[in-house]
Amino acid sequence: MANGAERAEAALTQGFFERYPAEAARAIDNLPQREVIRLFQSMPLASATAVFQRMTADLAAQTLELIDDKLAGQIISALDPSQAAALLARIDEQPRDRLLNGLESSIAKELRLLISYPADSAGALMDPRVTTFHQEATVKQARARIRGLRGRRVYDIFLVDENGLLTGSVPLQEIVLARPNRRLIELFSSAPASVHALSPREEVVELFNQRRLPTLAVVDLEQRLLGVIRYDALAAAAQEEMSADIQTMVGVSKEERALSKASFAVRKRLPWLQINLATAFLAASVVGIFEDTIARFTALAVLLPVVAGQSGNTGAQALAVTMRGLALREI
Repeated sequence: MANGAERAEAALTQGFFERYPAEAARAIDNLPQREVIRLFQSMPLASATAVFQRMTADLAAQTLELIDDKLAGQIISALDPSQAAALLARIDEQPRDRLLNGLESSIAKELRLLISYPADSAGALMDPRVTTFHQEATVKQARARIRGLRGRRVYDIFLVDENGLLTGSVPLQEIVLARPNRRLIELFSSAPASVHALSPREEVVELFNQRRLPTLAVVDLEQRLLGVIRYDALAAAAQEEMSADIQTMVGVSKEERALSKASFAVRKRLPWLQINLATAFLAASVVGIFEDTIARFTALAVLLPVVAGQSGNTGAQALAVTMRGLALREI
């Protein structure tokens, strides 16, 4: 009976993870670490990956470090490269190297490259798994190659010259409609939009908004193609940046989440709260200077909370307008 109950519980848990990965990720955040590791060790790879994508970054990185190396390697390989690199960057150097050494050499090389870029740069957002086409190739040759790219999303194809430098991009629709004997160089009319690997995230967002691009090429100083940023990855990064800005605006750390531990929240918030307390005492000392005046005219004491409330609201409004202006590049 006990074994049957355990099997039924395992089947229910697996079904929950497969059908509702977002809810499962939220539930896992409240479980003890030992239980989290046991769950991942027992669930199929597809379910584990789906849940992993939705976990908070801190818990996901801790779990990667503690679960079996083989399973960790399989999950890392199944994740989007930029997401996998972001998680590995949170792990200490020694266990990170151990995990990377257990991966296929090509995947490990891609992830090491992504980890080397600053977190808020174009290089950290890009997908290095991009296939280039020689500009003198024909449409027929390109179609044959694209058919072999199973499992990859292709919106535009990127063209390079004999030196490997980026020269153009052609939408997939043009490849489908063009005559088979046409050369790829004949299908594009202008240089492709590109951004340097060390360009800040704000510049990438602005370029996407201006040009309405599905993909954006990432290049080095010599215009060699390093990878591509897709719109969905950028949208996720922009959403993360926006929520982080809101938290920073009120003195909360970017790393803090709704389910973060109380000790973490106290450690991150305390410096700002101490500064806020000091300024509050400074304001109180100014009021103290006029203590005799307030004692003679008691109506002034009634106005003190009114002035404090109005000034606080005005400051919050000005801050909100300024943040919006910065986000929209009005300032």
